[in-house]
Amino acid sequence: MVETPTREAANRGTVRRLLYGSDDRLRATWRVLVPLVLAIVAVIAGRLLLAPLFGTLVDLDASETVPIVWILAAGLYLVLVVGAATAIALAVASRLDRRSVSSYGFERSRRWVRDFFGGILIGAVAVIAAFGYLAARGRVTFAVEMTGVGVDGWPLAAATILVLLTFVLANNVLEEVVFRGILIGNAAEGLRARSVAPLPAVGAAVAISLPVFGAFHLLSGGLGMVVTSAIGGILFAAGYVLTGQLALPIGVHFGGVIYVSLTQEPLLEGLTLPTVLVVETGSDPSLLLGVELWLVRALIGVVLVAAWVAVFYGGLSIDERVYAADANV
Repeated sequence: MVETPTREAANRGTVRRLLYGSDDRLRATWRVLVPLVLAIVAVIAGRLLLAPLFGTLVDLDASETVPIVWILAAGLYLVLVVGAATAIALAVASRLDRRSVSSYGFERSRRWVRDFFGGILIGAVAVIAAFGYLAARGRVTFAVEMTGVGVDGWPLAAATILVLLTFVLANNVLEEVVFRGILIGNAAEGLRARSVAPLPAVGAAVAISLPVFGAFHLLSGGLGMVVTSAIGGILFAAGYVLTGQLALPIGVHFGGVIYVSLTQEPLLEGLTLPTVLVVETGSDPSLLLGVELWLVRALIGVVLVAAWVAVFYGGLSIDERVYAADANV
């Protein structure tokens, strides 16, 4: 059956309405999905390219130094992969949104730097306080134990710490750019375009971002990682929606690296961060323990974020840049 010109035009009109909004930009849904999918594809492709090489390197029959050096090189490669994925997401989002890259939560200012380092402090305090709460309930115990990074010699140990911290920070930046700067911003803007008030629009955008952020962690973990990451998304989102910038959420996210140190969780082929205090959760920590930890951590973190914003921003309110299109050009 041959379609008439009128039906063809109607079909084209329907497709256009599904793809584009009244401002001739792709709808918010597509402006979120395209950068997100491209970033995920870039990360997966980078890991697939590394896997055969990485497996060979750690099995080398050589001195201990050679495999460790190559593992660190592989870690730097992963940093570049994540950095490339971040750049791709920002470039594509900027093109689709018709906005500058800086509009996604970056600015050259002392305030941005202040918020970043303040976020690190908040993230670290939230982790320590959450573990203190669990210790008071008898769910975990603390042990004074000086640990290293898994390598001998201070030059190599220092290089290992630097690579591990850079690896963590690169992943934190990617996640905050995609799931806060791009996802929440576009979702909130899209809802505002449908005459939803700012508060419910941003609230709904945050709610949408949480399961997506959690599902992203299937790349690095199981169900437990998905659930706890979704809870953590509440904390990171708070820093973003109250400031309109990514400095605070990136800092809070990065400050959580102290969790890795306290639990001695390996980051890269058995390598981890040093500590003088180790948290012991038992031989088989449950999902419920992880959820409880993250709920307390998120609650404490949100309170600290709110206090930080109230002191340095003069009050608490949703930043207009989170949802207003003309504020992000």
